[in-house]
Amino acid sequence: MTRLPRLDLRTFAAVVVVATVVCWALVAADDAHSQTPAPSPTITFSGTAVYPTTTNGMVFVAVLGSDSPTGAPDVGGGCDAIHVIAVNPATHAGTILNMPRDTYIGGRKITDICRANGFDAGIQTIRQLTGIPIQFYAHTNFSNFIKLMDGLGGLDIHVYQSMHNPSDTGTHFDPGNYHMQGGDLLAFSRDRYNTPGGDFGRSGDQAQIIMSGLRLYHGKSVDLSYMFDLIRAGRQSVAFNVPLPDIVHLAMVALAVNPANISSCTLNGVAQTLGGASVVVLNGDDSAIWNQVAKDGSLPPHPDCFQGVNFQIPPG
Repeated sequence: MTRLPRLDLRTFAAVVVVATVVCWALVAADDAHSQTPAPSPTITFSGTAVYPTTTNGMVFVAVLGSDSPTGAPDVGGGCDAIHVIAVNPATHAGTILNMPRDTYIGGRKITDICRANGFDAGIQTIRQLTGIPIQFYAHTNFSNFIKLMDGLGGLDIHVYQSMHNPSDTGTHFDPGNYHMQGGDLLAFSRDRYNTPGGDFGRSGDQAQIIMSGLRLYHGKSVDLSYMFDLIRAGRQSVAFNVPLPDIVHLAMVALAVNPANISSCTLNGVAQTLGGASVVVLNGDDSAIWNQVAKDGSLPPHPDCFQGVNFQIPPG
């Protein structure tokens, strides 16, 4: 841990919120340099990420949530949450693209692609569909998400509509402001029966969790003890592909991240039944969104996002 300057360590936390990935990689680096043996973490490195992969200096991270209830974070399952985060250090801004889990791509739902062929295949499918050169990714499952969120101390969430679904997701919320711990955050992120647009509304709620985390760390970045608590909480909770040499680069990217300049767009489309399965067919003009996000991390004028930009994300 001593290799990173204090400023980088603090700003390192902001990237964790944007991509929920960097601090977990730092744990592995810390273990490698520590004189005291540490328990073997279940987090895994895979793939080869190169920073930057584009000439414009953009950073693209995919954050995926598995629908596997238990097990190691890199064990299979469908993609229950799918988010592509673009950060532009030059403009101090970025965008979170939220993709409904039942999105129909090439005759299959993206969640089923992940389930049958793994998360790498799911991410490659998203790259091919959108043209966004995703460099980094992180994914986890239900039990590890709960553990991680509890380790963070919970997050502030605003519930816009009544969410009571105790027999399925476990939601039990009336409209209002909540400070949710891991179990409630998981329930909130999974409920599609009490959200506008079903799968679309659920994707927006998941983005609110990412934004809430960003605001939390933006406010607590000077508290180094909190950062160490996060690292300890994350060490066995996430699988990712961030090579150790890229940690410092990502830490510097965090210098440009401002929560007020992060937009959220849930890709729009139509829910249909195809082959007896419920699917989401994205709008054909989503390419305007993908092209602009890939170019500079911003959204085009009047983007066709589900119910608008930053839907159901309270202002900071």
